[in-house]
Amino acid sequence: MTVIVWDGKTLATDRMANDGSQKWESSKAWYSKNKDNEVCIVSGVGLLSYIKQLSDWYLKGMQEPVPTIPHGMAQLVVVKADGLYELHYNKLIKRNPPCAFGDAKDMALGALGMGATSQQAVEVCNNNALQCGKGVELYTLQGGNDE
Repeated sequence: MTVIVWDGKTLATDRMANDGSQKWESSKAWYSKNKDNEVCIVSGVGLLSYIKQLSDWYLKGMQEPVPTIPHGMAQLVVVKADGLYELHYNKLIKRNPPCAFGDAKDMALGALGMGATSQQAVEVCNNNALQCGKGVELYTLQGGNDE
């Protein structure tokens, strides 16, 4: 239950997490270094335990064995210096901006299509989607978390 938005410069996420009956604030992305020592932003949608498994696997070089994640339970998103990548099976596929992920992705894409930044798109989702809220976090590779 989240939204992640990429406008080509900034990755924006909402901050709401829940367990089905209770909601709280939580960061949805983090800075890390991959096996080539490149700084990257790692995020994802789905169950956090699965996102962490995929993240650890990516950061260690995507070597065999591939984590066994039930279909549709998690999706990994990685921002590197040259753009945003989405993990498909065992390959990173580069995505052209704008793009969005999560339960409110269609709403975010609509906002981006009307000229919104990634931050503004997440704000639209936070104001209108039941699955999003609790603020916005911004991430860039040009200067850290731009809250």
